[in-house]
Amino acid sequence: FNSSAFISALPKTTKRIAVLDRTKESGAVGEPLFVDVSTAVYNSTLNAKVVGGRYGLGSKEFTPSCALSVFENLSGEMKNNFTVGIEDDLTKTSLSLTSELIEKYENLNKNDVQEMMFFGLGSDGTVGANKNSIKIIGEATENFVQGYFEYDSKKSGSLTVSHLRISKNPILMPYEIEKANFIAIHNFSFISKFDILKHLKQNGTVLLNTILEPEELNEKLPIFFKEDLIKKNAILYIINAQKIASELGLGNKINIIMQSAFFKTSNVVEFGLAKEKMIEAVRKTYGRKGEKVVLANEKAVNSFTEIKEIPLSLLNLEVGRETFEADSCGGNCSNCKECAFANNIMKPISKREGNTLPVSAFTAD
Repeated sequence: FNSSAFISALPKTTKRIAVLDRTKESGAVGEPLFVDVSTAVYNSTLNAKVVGGRYGLGSKEFTPSCALSVFENLSGEMKNNFTVGIEDDLTKTSLSLTSELIEKYENLNKNDVQEMMFFGLGSDGTVGANKNSIKIIGEATENFVQGYFEYDSKKSGSLTVSHLRISKNPILMPYEIEKANFIAIHNFSFISKFDILKHLKQNGTVLLNTILEPEELNEKLPIFFKEDLIKKNAILYIINAQKIASELGLGNKINIIMQSAFFKTSNVVEFGLAKEKMIEAVRKTYGRKGEKVVLANEKAVNSFTEIKEIPLSLLNLEVGRETFEADSCGGNCSNCKECAFANNIMKPISKREGNTLPVSAFTAD
């Protein structure tokens, strides 16, 4: 560690320094970089206080909200040996990520970045279609693009989430999307299993793949889902991609249908240009499989005519499905160890909320 080069790079007015290590050295007086920086500052003429903390442990995301909490700690009590990104409610070492902090970040100017999330089913082609979409946008326009893709180790049949960003400026966001302008739900069952709309920004757009007709939505949509749509003043579109794919002989491959619907409803790029590029990609990708397959996928590109917009005024909060499942045994689980584990650990994980579990949720072993 080049202490002199480090000290010379710091402004002479530096008063407070926070050092973030992505490791935890059990038994050490501090993490490696913290010790290096502390020693360098101690041996210099710089009059600054140094605190250290850990981030990114257990693959936790380090988001702008986390960074803001580090700066707030520096300007306030200056807690040392802290953790950020994990809620440690036992040893109290964590910095709190308050809703005010998250809201503060959401209100920052993001250089006109458009953020989109796609919830697909492994093997339905969603991830491949989104990779293709950002190629189209990146190559056919002057925009910068970014894509993150998360999926289970058993990709086929499990949830996949695509995170796409588009901007006229370079995108410097090495973390997954927290709030999206556009959310596509490619499998209807997801809306009862996961709280997807917590990721939706105010006045955002939702594209839902469903076999239901508009008049059936009130009875089948969960009440909490409809409440979120109304509260966030969302624009809701539906399309029956399964029916279209079946009629075209595409089996469960709804990717081209949903990709076309995305370009039509999101307005991220002029639709005529997007359609032209999608057809080019179809011919390139499926050309070797014969003209019949190519024509079927070209028809899938033109399936955007099947999109229906659902006015929020049609949503009735008096009817609808219940929210998430009841307790595991359906009774009083206060003395039931197995149900406590299922409800306090497994259920949040199955709802994609495992990262919100505090340290106290886990037993010592």
